[in-house]
Amino acid sequence: MRKPNSNFKFSADTVHLATTALAWKAPEILRIFFGMAVGGTVGLLGLILSVPILAEAPAFNEKTRKAQEFYDSCYAQVQIEHPRADGYDILKYCKSRATLYKQSL
Repeated sequence: MRKPNSNFKFSADTVHLATTALAWKAPEILRIFFGMAVGGTVGLLGLILSVPILAEAPAFNEKTRKAQEFYDSCYAQVQIEHPRADGYDILKYCKSRATLYKQSL
């Protein structure tokens, strides 16, 4: 049986300590890095794809807000004037009128 080398000394101020610690923690660091990269990419893609949708939202677009108000008043008026009319027909009629109204703004 071989005897351990008793002349071996470990020094905490060795030059290889930083690279040894990096090699020891490399899998964890890489996992965190790739997780953040994927999460950031998905978040950025979601933000880019949501901009056109948010641009037409009534909260950000005055024309859309006015068209929605016009649609609501049209729906109420047609429902009062024609109580037996089908809801889907009223929806189509008022939606087309609201679209034309929005284009005229």
